[in-house]
Amino acid sequence: MKTFKSIMSWVLPIVVGLLVAMVIRHFIFTMVRVDGPSMEPNLDDNERVAVVKTAKIQHLSVIVFNAYQVDPDARSKTVKYVKRVIGMPVIQLNLKTADSMSMASLSRRSSSVSMSGRRERQIGI
Repeated sequence: MKTFKSIMSWVLPIVVGLLVAMVIRHFIFTMVRVDGPSMEPNLDDNERVAVVKTAKIQHLSVIVFNAYQVDPDARSKTVKYVKRVIGMPVIQLNLKTADSMSMASLSRRSSSVSMSGRRERQIGI
């Protein structure tokens, strides 16, 4: 019985520590590697980046997302992209044309640019 207690005094803290680490990595914090030069000069190729999963996404935030089924070139389910947010869901843009000024509204729900009530082109948001 004494040896069981001494073994458990080592095993239990190790198991609890591993469980806590797995929960933190899954829900709160993880590391990813930047692949390619698309984020230079801020992030270099092969640089490791810490990702806080609970952070609020804002304009110009750097985000990490799973690219599988988003990009046709991403053939693996583990491909992650590191990109900068330049637009948010419902942004008003002023588009100047030669004769008049139009208002375009980008919406995540419609996934299109609408100008003067007409659907002009599809965009991916």
